[in-house]
Amino acid sequence: MARSVSWRRSPSDAASWHQDQSQTAIIYILRETGPTGFLLKEEGETKKYKVFLGDPHTCTCPVFHKEKDLCKHICWVLLKKFRVPRENPLSFQLGLVEREINELLQGIAKKPNYRENKDLLDEL
Repeated sequence: MARSVSWRRSPSDAASWHQDQSQTAIIYILRETGPTGFLLKEEGETKKYKVFLGDPHTCTCPVFHKEKDLCKHICWVLLKKFRVPRENPLSFQLGLVEREINELLQGIAKKPNYRENKDLLDEL
């Protein structure tokens, strides 16, 4: 399956900054729209944002639309909801293909030995 956005070898400065923000943000999931769609609200804020993980990820927040990079809402879903370790390359990609989404949903991506798990999956 072809990827619509190129694979990143490391996080951009913006993605790293938004990952930092997501670690301290208090964000609530108000609604799940399927396994990869979420309506989020940050504590102390009035606005709600829709996040969809896919190829590419999307968020309705102004930061995402302005920077065209991961925002803290997408980072929060990846790092907090799915518990993907920050050092895992899936945590800073602009989008994930179906196989990678399945890995998130199955919890494979949150394991410390992700690279070994990924190699095993590739062999199947």
